[in-house]
Amino acid sequence: MYAPIALFCYNRPEHFRKTVKSLLRCPEAAFSTVYIFSDGPKTAADEANVAIVREYAQSIRGFESIHLDFSEENRGLAASIIRGVTQVLQQHDKIVVMEDDLLCTRDYLRFMNEALEYYRKDIRVFSISGYLYPIEIPLDYPHDVLLLARGCSYGWGTWPDRWAKVDWEVRDFPEFMKNKAARREFMRGGEDLLPMLKKQQVGVLNSWAIRWTYAHYKHQAYNLHPRASKLESTGMDGSGTNFGRGTHRYDVQRVERFSRLTKAVSPDEVIHQRLRKHFRLSWIRKIINFVRYGV
Repeated sequence: MYAPIALFCYNRPEHFRKTVKSLLRCPEAAFSTVYIFSDGPKTAADEANVAIVREYAQSIRGFESIHLDFSEENRGLAASIIRGVTQVLQQHDKIVVMEDDLLCTRDYLRFMNEALEYYRKDIRVFSISGYLYPIEIPLDYPHDVLLLARGCSYGWGTWPDRWAKVDWEVRDFPEFMKNKAARREFMRGGEDLLPMLKKQQVGVLNSWAIRWTYAHYKHQAYNLHPRASKLESTGMDGSGTNFGRGTHRYDVQRVERFSRLTKAVSPDEVIHQRLRKHFRLSWIRKIINFVRYGV
């Protein structure tokens, strides 16, 4: 009955331990199958920490069952996520995905499992996340959950039919770029999205998440979030591969709070305005993106 958890790790033993201990505080952990995907070392300098991570992974107890997948080669995060999630969804009808730098509330797995069941047949919902960006929700907003036009890579879940719709090569990108209205609609979730997608397509960036977001846009669907984040990241300390030290754009505090699910939820434009403000690019970054990538 419970969604399997795909947990991706690399070379951060302490971050990984904290994430696992956080998950084990959820009562549902005892009934959850966990798939641990450990990427291979990229350089000799990473070998020791990768070995420590794997030694700890082999010692984990407390979940219903644990499956270990230790790669000999370094695939990188994007390839690891795509491969691992695809592999799990070939065997299960839903999934919860975590990386090794996230801490969750005790009710996180409850929320994820209930939402994955509740919204399974709602085609507007492409994915579920227990995280919410640090944006202010209007006081008169009536629901405990909300829909955003932006895929989320922090503590998320989905179903096989949604995952199967993603074109990881983004083969319609040339036609998309010719359509000004389409580009504007894609950036409803943030003006940083179009430059990221362009960088992905020209080989400057290797991101599964921007392609995941593009799939949400293509299918006119959304990511569902709780009103208050049930997750926070420990990875903004310079230890990760995607963000350097001093990045605070994703900083939030976990809040354990019951989230009432409802089919009445719909995209809120005021919330989207605040989301776009949060991800607004500086003029310098806009100029750089235009000069280098034409966006």
